Amino acid sequence: MSRKAEPAPAAFDLASVRRVDMVELVIKHPVTGAATDWIWRIAGPSHSKTVEYAESIQRRRLDEERSKEQARVNGKKWKATEKDPDEIRLENVKGIAARVIDFSPVQMNGTSIDYSPDAAIKLLADPAYDWLLGQVIELITDDQAFFPVSAKI
Repeated sequence: MSRKAEPAPAAFDLASVRRVDMVELVIKHPVTGAATDWIWRIAGPSHSKTVEYAESIQRRRLDEERSKEQARVNGKKWKATEKDPDEIRLENVKGIAARVIDFSPVQMNGTSIDYSPDAAIKLLADPAYDWLLGQVIELITDDQAFFPVSAKI
């Protein structure tokens, strides 16, 4: 009497835990926590916008290191560019805004605001809307946010 061989267990499918390129962020009211109809689409870690921004930061750091090395070799002092807190904050906001693909139109005092990179920076940099910046940062820093739902089960 022959026994049927047990089928081999399926191999782990690495593609099942591949990060997605984009997620939608439903903006929540800062006081009530209720979902609004304002949607932001945010680029994931492997999205071309994210990769391009990361590469631009790396190029800037390499250029700075090259300048330091040239100064050292030539016996000159190297002086870092001084930035004030507002410049640093804006630089950080631009890094976050670089991950914004777009957002649905929104009204402000009866005026429609459509997505543009400058509009995203302006909204995220405005201290009156720091709650909005917080929601975008929370999503970007959530390790699980860019995995497909099936990967989380």
